[in-house]
Parts: sequence; C-alpha cells; structure tokens
Amino acid sequence: MHRHGITHLKSIQLPCLRPPRETNVCTTPLNERNKMLHIIWSVIVGFIIGLIARAIMPGAQHMGFIITTLIGIGGSIVGGFVGRLISAPKEGQPVHPAGIIMSVIGALILLFVLSKVL
Repeated sequence: MHRHGITHLKSIQLPCLRPPRETNVCTTPLNERNKMLHIIWSVIVGFIIGLIARAIMPGAQHMGFIITTLIGIGGSIVGGFVGRLISAPKEGQPVHPAGIIMSVIGALILLFVLSKVL
C-alpha cells in the first residue's frame, strides 16, 4: 500500500452513504457520490454568483443565504440557456466559455425581476 511514504490513490476511501454489508465494502455507487458533490458545488458557486449579482445591482437587497444562493443557481441556469442560444460550446467542452459572466448576467436579470415583483 505504501511506497516511499506515499499513499496510493487506491487506498483512499470516500465516505460511505449506505451502511456496509457483511463484507465491510461500501455499497454506494460512485455515481451517487458524484451527484452529491455536484449539488454541493452548485450551491457554493450559486452563492458566489448571487453575491456578485447583489454587489453589482444598485440598491439594498434584504435577502438571506438561501435566497442569495437560489438567485445564483437560477442565474446560472438562465445564463447558460442564453449562452447556448447565442453560441453552442465546442464539442467535448464541458462548460460554456462565458459561463461565469453569463451566470452573473442571468442572476442580475432574476434579481431585477424579483425586485420589481416584491
């Protein structure tokens, strides 16, 4: 397992979401772990995008963590949709080149609409 004091990647175990069976082997498929990490990453990025949009938008927005995060996540969805309408990403490219900028613009649009509705 150890060679020259370095741990191989195969020996690292991720936390198990389902209890192990008699064999003490984690029964959680890797896809479920990736989905959970994707959700956590979406919340973190959504919060950052929401904060940036709130900083750019003039006036005071009295919102908490959850609404700021939802504005950021929704802005990423709106921005991604608009970005794909303008130009599709190249084949094999995982994200759109203008992803962060379009996410902030989408969050600004949602923040503007939300400020007019409320």
